[in-house]
Formats: sequence, C-alpha cells, structure tokens
Amino acid sequence: MMSGGDDQSGAQSQQQQQAEPGIVGGAGPAPGAPGESDRSADGDTDADRGPEQPVSIKIPRSCPAPEGGVQPTPDSELAGIELTCLTSGKGEAADLGAALAGKPTIINVWAWWCEPCRRELPHFDKLAKEHPEWNVAGVHLDKKSQAGADFLDELNVTTMPVYADRSHRFDTATSLPKVVPITVIYRADGTRAQMHPQVFRDYEELEAAVNAALSGQN
Repeated sequence: MMSGGDDQSGAQSQQQQQAEPGIVGGAGPAPGAPGESDRSADGDTDADRGPEQPVSIKIPRSCPAPEGGVQPTPDSELAGIELTCLTSGKGEAADLGAALAGKPTIINVWAWWCEPCRRELPHFDKLAKEHPEWNVAGVHLDKKSQAGADFLDELNVTTMPVYADRSHRFDTATSLPKVVPITVIYRADGTRAQMHPQVFRDYEELEAAVNAALSGQN
C-alpha cells in the first residue's frame, strides 16, 4: 500500500521494504475518520475550504517564526506553502519557507486516525526536545483540527509544533505520496534531503535517519 518517490535510491527502497510502511490516507481509519465519500474530486471538502478555527490544546506552543534577515532560498521546496499553526491554539497562518528557513527541518505528516502515527509521534517529540538546532515540526493532514490537538494531548506530545493542513496543501505542493505517516527531511536551504514513507520503530532509528540524510549518506 506504500508508494515511494522517483528520487529514492535502491538502498533506501530495500530499507523501506524491511520497515513498517505507512497507510494510504483514508484507508483503515478509526471510526469517524474521513472516507472517500467525504471528499470532492480534488480532495477537499466544504469544511476544508473554510477558515481555520482556534482549537483547545493543553500545552499551547507556537510554530517557528521567521528569523530576522533569514530568507528562503529560491530552491526551497517549502517556499510559498502557507499553513496554520495547530499547536498555538490560535490558528494563525505562516509561510513554511520563511518560518523554517536557515535550519535543517524535519517534517512528519500524520493524521489523528492513523494508528502507526500513534506509535511514532512521541519519537518526533523527543527529537524536537533533543535537537533544538533543527526545526522538528508536524503537519496534521486532516480537516478535523481539534481531533488532531486532542490526539497530541492524549500522546503527551508537548514540545513539537504542529501545523494544520485541512486541504492537502503540503503533500500536493511537495508531490508526496498520499500516505501517512510520512517524514521529509530538508537541508537548511529548504531543499529536500530525504523522504521516508514509513514508520520509525524507535527514537534511535529516527535520529540515525535524520543524521544520515543531513550528512549526505543516503
């Protein structure tokens, strides 16, 4: 059920076959999760097109803000992708290219109904705590933002900032496979270093994958 990108190497493909794959969006969700009947031909619903509403979250935290004088490079894959900050509770919008420029960035795409995401998200929260020199952020790929916030509270994910993507802006702009969870690792200039459409089984595996991608070993 997992699909990869054309830029994947043979070595990485072998690694992905051994790892647990993600699940295709909409396949095997928890009760009340989105199904094909909920979406229009372009993947959006009427609710997706409305303004982002504030959510309630136990420990609000802001998403990264642009640093003075740091601008996204022309080659940045993140430039122009505008999402709202889920974890601030306020729903303010941000351009990912500007907000994340200047530091290596690890983005984990997930959804509240995804069981593999439940096992993986705490590893990313630890990564955010242990590596402040990186931007470690999540993208909640579902229209139900409050359900995403509740999911984070349930898992005690309290450090990693998360953006809300109610209309597939991120995965469409970056041409990602329609699968969750999926992790994309970016260099400080916003260019893609690696994509992992798989579940990281533990923190050590995740940290090693990020270090390898940023050092050019993959």
